[in-house]
Order: sequence, then C-alpha cells, then structure tokens
Amino acid sequence: RANLKIFLDSVVRSFNTNGAFNVGGYAKFSGTSNTQSQTVHYTCFALLALLVNRNQVDNFSTYQAQITKSLSYVEGRLSVDNYAASICAYAFALANHTSSENLLAQLDVNGKTNGVTKYWELDDNVVTSQSTRVVIAGFVARAYIHLNKIDKAKPIIKWLMIQRNANGGFSDTYATVVGMEALAEMAFRFKTSPPNMNIKIS
Repeated sequence: RANLKIFLDSVVRSFNTNGAFNVGGYAKFSGTSNTQSQTVHYTCFALLALLVNRNQVDNFSTYQAQITKSLSYVEGRLSVDNYAASICAYAFALANHTSSENLLAQLDVNGKTNGVTKYWELDDNVVTSQSTRVVIAGFVARAYIHLNKIDKAKPIIKWLMIQRNANGGFSDTYATVVGMEALAEMAFRFKTSPPNMNIKIS
C-alpha cells in the first residue's frame, strides 16, 4: 500500500493545472487519430490509475480535487475518436459521472453491429488495427458492466469472444489485458454457486 500511494502521488503531480495529464518524456501510441483525442485519452488513462485504486489506499479523498478537475477538463473536450471516448466512458462510469451516459450513447451510435455482436473502428476515416478494436470494445463493455447495463455489454462480449486467438488472448499484450478484464468482469457477474452433487464412479 505504501508503494501504491507513492505511485498515485506521482500520477497526481503529473497533471497540469488545467486538469490535463502531462506526459513527460517520449510517449509512442498509435491508437488515437488526432492530438485532442490523444490528450484526452492520456488524461482519462491517468484518471483510471486513481479510480481503480480508490479502495486500496488510505485517505483516497486527498485525490478527489484532482479527479474532479480532470473530469471537468475532459468533459469539455469530448469531440474525440472512439478510442479516447471508450476509455473516458469507463473512467466516467467509475467516477459515477453523468457524462458516462452521454459518451456511451455517442459510442452506441458509432458501433458496428450485425444484430448479435458489436465492435468499433477508431473512426470513419482511419484504418483500425485489430488491437485497437479490441481495446475500444473492452473499455465500452467494462463501462456498461460497471453501470449494470448487462444487455448492452452482451453483444460486445460476444464479439470479444470471437476475436480470441488459439492461446485465449488477443493480438498483443495490451489488447489481451483489456479484453480479458472485460470477459472476466462479465463472467464474475454471471458466476453461480459451486455445484452441489454426488458422483458415483463404477
């Protein structure tokens, strides 16, 4: 817990005064399609580091002012691609912020569906890698699951299941982490009590 607190403190120190996350040094990421989407994506990703650990450190309330400021910064810049929108939708859902519903409604319109499965391209003008599709789908599914909108998550989960490779994962490490977290969260929602049975072998 002490090391986690040190890490979260360093994350908070890396936010700019306007609430945006300041990426120090060199950062290479090809998931987003434009500069605003990339800045918003980094900010929401940093927010996730705080929000997913809210029950893991003492005095988490000391981070609330930064979370509120950064959520406000993002809320005013939501004309972003589907990749950034998916991560922000999950961050807003974890923060119990009303903008999660707006982002998910926006994403819902942009989704590709055949009536059974659903996934997203980066946007209409950019060729999307399979890894990026999986990450978008994973974060959107997790947002829906967190908000207990299971029917909305089901077609996304079905699409993710179809995309798994022979080893059970996805096209790269990051996509595998996000995709498997979405699948695991859905499985947890549908877990049942251990079977109570007697088996006789003869």
